Amino acid sequence: MSAAAADSYSFTVTPSTTTYAASGGYVTVTVNLSYARSIAALDLSIATPPGWKYVAATGPNVPQTPPEAGDLGQRGLAFVYTAMPGSPASFSVTISYPPGLSGPQSLSLIAANFTDEATSRITPVNQADIVLTPHR
Repeated sequence: MSAAAADSYSFTVTPSTTTYAASGGYVTVTVNLSYARSIAALDLSIATPPGWKYVAATGPNVPQTPPEAGDLGQRGLAFVYTAMPGSPASFSVTISYPPGLSGPQSLSLIAANFTDEATSRITPVNQADIVLTPHR
């Protein structure tokens, strides 16, 4: 991807915590989006470890098509906007995780696809994995 494309489209996924409890629980991630050009479409995905489930999305700019409650995210929780929010945009995602986990757990394949309104060109933007470790 060119520097111009990178400057035109960006997103971050930030977890509420970098640890998880052995007894199970929830983690919330905040998605922040920005784009300098008009976009015609935007979709995002986040893959979760086995047993993790999508709970809900909240905030000012929740995508019109979120995953269904209880979806397993191993192949990616998909979020699609059918009406574009203004930039910048943000929303939060709550994901549950099961008890009995050990070792590092990763939210991976974190990606957004921005479709430029004028050219219909799709620009993928990726983020590094988010690694959560056991709470000590």
